[in-house]
Amino acid sequence: MTLQARNLVPALTEEGKDSREQMLQQTQAYFEKMASRQASSMSV
Repeated sequence: MTLQARNLVPALTEEGKDSREQMLQQTQAYFEKMASRQASSMSV
């Protein structure tokens, strides 16, 4: 199982690193957006 999971992780090339960082930023932005929506809907 661990071998299969390891194969799914992209090789540590610059390209792979960039795409992971981009995905992380998109994910963070999404969660921040959702959190602010939650906060604004709670205050109403």
